[in-house]
Amino acid sequence: MNREIDLSETCYGRVRDLQYDLAVLPWGATEPHNLHYLTDCILAHDIAVDAARKALETCGVRCMVLPPVSMGSQNPGQRELPFCIHARYETQKAILTDIASSLRAQGMRRQLF
Repeated sequence: MNREIDLSETCYGRVRDLQYDLAVLPWGATEPHNLHYLTDCILAHDIAVDAARKALETCGVRCMVLPPVSMGSQNPGQRELPFCIHARYETQKAILTDIASSLRAQGMRRQLF
């Protein structure tokens, strides 16, 4: 089932003939949480996939969950930590604008970020 709602697990051949009602973009950060990285991204992605599955099963709304964006803005004190990736707000806005524009050009009018 995830192969129809999770872009990170699917292929073009499986989804090309399906109609999608909503694109969902999880957004996280690359920063350490306790001893782990990408916690924000993994949790946001997994919650989005669970919500997309539920939307399809209960309401017939077909969502595609996009791979998470891992560019967050770190607080002072985190930016100096190893492999803590900081993206300026302007960069994040540009990424979001490009993704939204791409989806809109493909006809995807409903987008959730």
